[in-house]
Amino acid sequence: MIEAEVDWIRLGVEALLWIYNWLVYTITELLRSTVFKGREELAQDYASATTILVSMTAIYLILTLFEGVKKFLKMLLIVGWALLAVALALGMVSTSAP
Repeated sequence: MIEAEVDWIRLGVEALLWIYNWLVYTITELLRSTVFKGREELAQDYASATTILVSMTAIYLILTLFEGVKKFLKMLLIVGWALLAVALALGMVSTSAP
């Protein structure tokens, strides 16, 4: 069982590394063909820095999105519990009156 979990973790890490390397390659090729046509060695240096910043920006955007969802869910829970409390109180009042 532990070996299966280790395999899944290893596969996940390998997938993330593959995505990261693909992103570095793609950005390198874009920079090489556009900005650094005559200075291709600079494309690799700037591609690595750009990839790190793109990755950090994606993580930030995902966390910001979840923060917005968290606030919405918090308000939904507050309203839900309040409506449940009101419904319980009204139910007790209506059943206790003769």
